[in-house]
Amino acid sequence: MKEKSIASQRVLFIGRELSIPEIAEQASVCCAEIAQAAEDLGLEVVGPWVFVSHKIPNNSSDRFRIEFCLPVEGNLEGQIGEVRYQLLPALRCIREDYRGPLSDLFSHGYAKLIEGARAAGCRLTDESREVYHDWQGPDSLDNYIELQFGIA
Repeated sequence: MKEKSIASQRVLFIGRELSIPEIAEQASVCCAEIAQAAEDLGLEVVGPWVFVSHKIPNNSSDRFRIEFCLPVEGNLEGQIGEVRYQLLPALRCIREDYRGPLSDLFSHGYAKLIEGARAAGCRLTDESREVYHDWQGPDSLDNYIELQFGIA
């Protein structure tokens, strides 16, 4: 576990209220729509996908807010369908790298980060982020996802 400060980023995004099992299907649909909007608006993609969660639950049935975000640069005056623009705020966080399939993300990724935060006495905020540095598919051992939890 490491501490990190992240600068604000301009992103295109779609937000949803979902349960954990719904994320994969909605991510596929929403990310395709966002990528198309970025192309249609002539925007330059300047970073990897960032999934921002608010009050992530401790179980798979509770719903929570998630935003599928794509960092972009260019003229952001337009809006296409559900795709919106926002300035993703700067974040002071703890972080941990996770490599592997999505099926182990919570048990081997988030659990390790939360355990480290508790041991260090960190006060977590309600915001967490997943930064998809290298995505090869849900079952790939080669995925590289940076997990971040905001700290107060």
